[in-house]
Amino acid sequence: MPDSSESSEEEGGLCILNTDVVFIYTPACGSEVVQSILFRFGYQKDLFVTLPVRPGNPSIGSGDVIRDEDFLHPSVNFSRPNQLNILAHRTRYNKDTMRKMFPETTRYITILRHPLRRFETDFFASQIYRYLREGSSSSAASLKDYLNDPKYWESRKSTSSCTRNCMSAVLGFPLDDTMNVRDTQTAMDVIKQLESDFALVLIFEYLDQSLVLLKRHMCWKVQDIIYDTRFLFLSKVHNFDYRARPENLADSFRRLNMVDYLLYDHFNRTLWAKIAEEGPEFDEEVDCYRNILKKVTQYCHTNTNKTAFFRTHKWHEKFKVNKDMCKMLLRRSKEWDGFLRRRYYV
Repeated sequence: MPDSSESSEEEGGLCILNTDVVFIYTPACGSEVVQSILFRFGYQKDLFVTLPVRPGNPSIGSGDVIRDEDFLHPSVNFSRPNQLNILAHRTRYNKDTMRKMFPETTRYITILRHPLRRFETDFFASQIYRYLREGSSSSAASLKDYLNDPKYWESRKSTSSCTRNCMSAVLGFPLDDTMNVRDTQTAMDVIKQLESDFALVLIFEYLDQSLVLLKRHMCWKVQDIIYDTRFLFLSKVHNFDYRARPENLADSFRRLNMVDYLLYDHFNRTLWAKIAEEGPEFDEEVDCYRNILKKVTQYCHTNTNKTAFFRTHKWHEKFKVNKDMCKMLLRRSKEWDGFLRRRYYV
């Protein structure tokens, strides 16, 4: 529970609030956590969160093509007509299209995860093991079979679910039919362009540091980036324990997913370079943020109906959390879709 010792963030220098965000959703990377934060942020700030035409559709557009008829536009009754503010549904990054859809002030963000950890989670969450012909009947054995010879199993899968360079594919890399690029230099050229296009690339393994950095870059408040830590388990992105894995299995997977590894390694370094620029007190703010997450999660899973108050602190101003906020923290994408749709089109 919150204690009485916490107090308000002191702003240093000029900080300009930014409320226009395009988030490129990457599968099995903790994207649902960031997506939920953005949906809630849009709702609480009375912004327009872009929604697909068909209710409950997790995606907007097809491939990297987004047409006007693929998404809903603000109605004349909405407080901010004719302006899209947030995109957080699944879609493939298309620079030209998105810059026509959103204002110039829009910040582009995404999240990456270690490619093998990402694949292992997706292998179970998406039940990819069911689509490997001649594979083992057990899901864990199927994973071992796949990692033992991923190139062999790629030609024997009966699903369109992505299994190679999946983060790169979502971020618009010019991948060929084998889900690869011609050479390392081509991949690095695209990565450098993405570094220029994106304000921030979050890293799942360092989610809390990434979100605090996002808060600073966007001039948001700490309550804007709060999430229920149990949401990670509901979203099936926690790390599975596969015990010791032979090194050659990881090597085989890496060769087949070279682009994703280049992408992840580059932006992992970039994240820590940005954090270093924030100064020595950054870790202190992260610790404060984690303490808040712990207390909010504890509060949200107790039976009390009393409001929880967080007093002013060096890293945040006074704020409160109630049970309605808790419900929002655990609201999934489909629920947010209906919730926002009713608000925009009553």
